[in-house]
Amino acid sequence: MNALPSFTSAAPTGAPSAIGQKAMLAGLSITMWAGRKLDKKVTAEVNHAHGAAADAARVTKSLVSKQALADILRISNAARAVHYARTLPWADSGARILCNAGFAAYADELRKLEYEFRDAVDAFVSGYADYVEAARIELNGMFRDDDYPPASSIRARFRFERSIWPMPSAADFRVDMIEGEADRIRADIQRQFDAAMRTATRDVFERIQETVGHMVEKLRAFVPHSGKKGDRAEGIFRDSLVENVRDLVKLMPSLNVTGDAMLDALAKRMETLCRFDAEDLRTDKQARQDTADAAAGILADISDFLA
Repeated sequence: MNALPSFTSAAPTGAPSAIGQKAMLAGLSITMWAGRKLDKKVTAEVNHAHGAAADAARVTKSLVSKQALADILRISNAARAVHYARTLPWADSGARILCNAGFAAYADELRKLEYEFRDAVDAFVSGYADYVEAARIELNGMFRDDDYPPASSIRARFRFERSIWPMPSAADFRVDMIEGEADRIRADIQRQFDAAMRTATRDVFERIQETVGHMVEKLRAFVPHSGKKGDRAEGIFRDSLVENVRDLVKLMPSLNVTGDAMLDALAKRMETLCRFDAEDLRTDKQARQDTADAAAGILADISDFLA
């Protein structure tokens, strides 16, 4: 075993269409006003004062307080985290593969975050005039009125957009041209599809490697408190060591876009790594050793696929 599972050699003709019935492409676009701007005048003054080249330093100023945009930024980051956790890479278009099995949870989480995003933007817009006046005092000589969008248009600087598209298929390509050329284009589409499926499945294997590998590393390095006064445990790990594995196990069915039996089997094996909570692993040497050995076995079995 030295390569990722093939999606074409053993797959029947029309396999992309079959996968297309199990998955879709999902896009997430979030934009927000940065609230920061390069101050060219101050930049020139700083570089001149130090005898430096004109582009040696850049002075970027915060147009409003960090806290003013904190909620919007936090929600944006949370939405992107959900999008990337519940989907797999697809080509270079920005769209990602979303399994039908994971659509409901994906849509629910993003819908809630979209509502939170809108509420946070409403709160920012309501206080925008006050934020600008506060910046007038804080920036003093660096304040410029024309750095700020009009209050009437600031809301338009924030967008939260979700998109869903069907999976493309070579069989769907129909155009009036020389048949040989059309066949070549269909073959190119098929190759791109197969490459995207390999990339998507590799992404799942890499998630397993990172999460399970971290567990092995931490469990092997842990040395419990000896009981002696003043002694401390070494290589302490957090409760999230086990929770991260549990979370990935829950996601696995919605990430197995090709219905790969090996990924199903790996998910079941990863469940056994969660038999003990983190505190049990800290206090029970045998549980810790057995879990580390089982996790190492998973890593060994997927290593060839990631070589």
